[in-house]
Amino acid sequence: MRPERVEEVIAALDRGELRVAEPDGDGWRVNAEAQEAILEYFRLREMQPQEVGPFEYYDKIPLKAT
Repeated sequence: MRPERVEEVIAALDRGELRVAEPDGDGWRVNAEAQEAILEYFRLREMQPQEVGPFEYYDKIPLKAT
């Protein structure tokens, strides 16, 4: 998957326009493109320091703010 497409899919997930999985009768239907984009997102990102209050940690994905 192209890095640009990964960013588009992640942004759609963040906006609530896309879901990774949805109920489908008695089970769940997985959105394969969203699943692939999430896995690729981790491969593309570098670890960066994050701060939350007095705590600092390293992660590839910043916390979401509403």
